[in-house]
Amino acid sequence: MSVSSPTYLINLKDETARRTQASAQLRAAGLDPIHIAAVDGRGHQPTEWTCYDPTQARRFFGRQLRGGEVGCYLSHIAALRGFLESGAEQALVLEDDIAINHAGADAIRSALDWLAAHPEFDWDVINLGKPTGKFSLPVKKFGPFRLYRAFYPPLTTTGLAWSRAGAAAFLDQHEGIYAPIDDYLRWWCAKRGRGLAFRPSIVAASGAASSIHPDGSAQAMARSAGWRFKVADLARRARNYKSALLHYRKARLNLSTHGANE
Repeated sequence: MSVSSPTYLINLKDETARRTQASAQLRAAGLDPIHIAAVDGRGHQPTEWTCYDPTQARRFFGRQLRGGEVGCYLSHIAALRGFLESGAEQALVLEDDIAINHAGADAIRSALDWLAAHPEFDWDVINLGKPTGKFSLPVKKFGPFRLYRAFYPPLTTTGLAWSRAGAAAFLDQHEGIYAPIDDYLRWWCAKRGRGLAFRPSIVAASGAASSIHPDGSAQAMARSAGWRFKVADLARRARNYKSALLHYRKARLNLSTHGANE
């Protein structure tokens, strides 16, 4: 990246093998990782953190969070604070189960350079971990990857690229934790309409065992959850769809008036 964009790698202190493997991949792809010591929520109750809001968790997410979910969220907050303190205008925030190759890293560098050269293009965060789907509009192609406006962003935080404005806005509105970081980030991005994503995705999860859900995946937990979670999940999806559709229609109208990016 010709523009200075630090790469933050979130990793638990005792997960040295994962840190070594992820760091080697990133360096091979031309990215120099800065280690962010993850907040270890394993074996802890979420109520041990004063920032956790159990009442809102039941209302918004439909169930109480696990300690690992709160720890993961706080780890991303620490990375964003480090980013803003660095003075950089853009940054990558990656989790240690990441899989990335040189072509993907080149696309990230090219996209961030292009965005830096076009400050009129407002954006908060690029989701790198899953391909964009519904309610998306193409922006520009970088090698085999195409960048999209992602009004209904992917549900993952394996790999994120943040603008300074986006990171500052996310931290400024943050009052408490009541959902996993990926669910909350999707809701926040759908509400603001400033999220981006690629198709195909730039990075992938390596397949390493989850440190947040050691005894089962988040998907398995959702399938076994009670009615409260299922009702809250449907309500959250409906709100996200509504927000995404509004921004999508507005963007399409703007494109028909002013023309596409490419």
